[in-house]
Amino acid sequence: MVPDPAAAATLAAADAVPFSRLVWWSTIPVIKVFIMGLCGAALARQGVLDSDGRRILSRLTFVLFTPCLTFDKLAPVLSADNLLKWMPLPINVALSVAVGLALGAALAPAAPPWFRRHVVAATGLGNVGNLPLVLVAALVHEAGGSLGQDATVERGVAYVALGIVVANFSHL
Repeated sequence: MVPDPAAAATLAAADAVPFSRLVWWSTIPVIKVFIMGLCGAALARQGVLDSDGRRILSRLTFVLFTPCLTFDKLAPVLSADNLLKWMPLPINVALSVAVGLALGAALAPAAPPWFRRHVVAATGLGNVGNLPLVLVAALVHEAGGSLGQDATVERGVAYVALGIVVANFSHL
């Protein structure tokens, strides 16, 4: 009996990356954030970073470092051809953010007045870039490549960065 090609492709993709490796890849970013948080807490506890210093670092992260990192990952692989191929991702992210913001606005009246803006932001933006960045390496190595046969990790990260750029426009 000849197996179903779609089922065979699914089995091949499942065998391509072991579950333990996916768990490890998804744990690394959490560990990095945890270490950075511990460093910040230690610096704050020792008095090296006061409230104003933490506010300045937070502002620098969102206004300077994140856009620079996103541009650094996106610029080397972005071309007009890739932009046309990847167009479904920015459209999907824009629609997801719009629907999330609408749902957040609908849910916000149920929240306390001081928390309403946070409800709208959390439901609107959710986990726009973090989860895809964890899974992009698995997609690149997947049999039959979701990102194309010539996919690389750099191209996968750029694909996710394009989605992050679209989501960041909703912050303006």
